Amino acid sequence: MVTPDTRPGPTRADPAGRPHVAPHSARVSSGLRALLSPSVAAYEVSLLPSDPTPAVRREAEFRAGRAAAAAALADIGVDGQVGRGTDRRPLWPSGVVGSISHCGHLAVAVAAPGTAFRALGVDVEDLGDVDDEVRAVVLTPTEQAALEATGGSALLGIVFSVKESAYKCWSPLLDVTLDWADIEVTLDRSAGSFTADVVGPSARLRPPTVTGRYAVHRGHVLSAGWVGQG
Repeated sequence: MVTPDTRPGPTRADPAGRPHVAPHSARVSSGLRALLSPSVAAYEVSLLPSDPTPAVRREAEFRAGRAAAAAALADIGVDGQVGRGTDRRPLWPSGVVGSISHCGHLAVAVAAPGTAFRALGVDVEDLGDVDDEVRAVVLTPTEQAALEATGGSALLGIVFSVKESAYKCWSPLLDVTLDWADIEVTLDRSAGSFTADVVGPSARLRPPTVTGRYAVHRGHVLSAGWVGQG
């Protein structure tokens, strides 16, 4: 079991200006921990607020995500690393399922034995980063009607995050590219839970329903989805 470092763990830059993740910077993600079963390891890494070039920022986010993933793997007793496929998809060690996400100042990762889950998906978004301009792209007509009926414009960011998590679950199972309109989400706001299904032409693939939970935590929208083995 990894002993979490309770201090903030930002990434820093070395003298040459290359970003790196500070040693032992990964810590247990309390926000994700509350959404997941005990068999799932959930870690996070903070990034220092800064305004570097986009390339430097992307590298910092990538390395922070991999540091969180390494901590999650160690937590479940796996001595291995997360690779990267030609499509940039994370490649987890054999017998492990997991997921990585990052936004402006935070990277998160989850991992679990493949005996417990067929797939995991996680997403983190800065609260308020998703605005109404993406509504027509992200929402299906059914979702649009549901949000309008509840006056829940603030839920747009949650639906966006949930769809990201669901997509990450289906991606390794279906090996197909899905559009936003191919994913339809049903939220249970009282329980902070969701289900997600593939709709439209892609439904012919008969993908499993993704179940999950979401929360707003310390200025971020967090969501985690899973497909069980049962």
